[in-house]
Amino acid sequence: MRQDQYNYYPSADAFADFTPDLQTATDGQSRRLTNAGARASVSYVSGIHNIKVGVQYEHTFITERDSFGLVDPTANAPCLNADGSPDTNPTLTNPSNCNGTLQQNPNLFLFWPVTT
Repeated sequence: MRQDQYNYYPSADAFADFTPDLQTATDGQSRRLTNAGARASVSYVSGIHNIKVGVQYEHTFITERDSFGLVDPTANAPCLNADGSPDTNPTLTNPSNCNGTLQQNPNLFLFWPVTT
């Protein structure tokens, strides 16, 4: 049995991975490759006659865990400024918290349920 594991970690600060016109997402990956196998053989010798019989089994298991996150603060902003531009405040994650001159983004796509 043999196992190889590979991990790719994104930056601790996901917004540090943002590069305009180049990269708008960050990702992480954990990949594990396991090779398992067994071999058995039997030999029989009688005089000038030889017989050898064998069996071999091999299997490769692969496990992958990927994570993905948008790091462009304007890509899916929950609030819009008065002029309609995305608000880039990272602490606003719930559209119901848009107050003052901010308005809720009608095109907001929620990846998970919002909690207050």
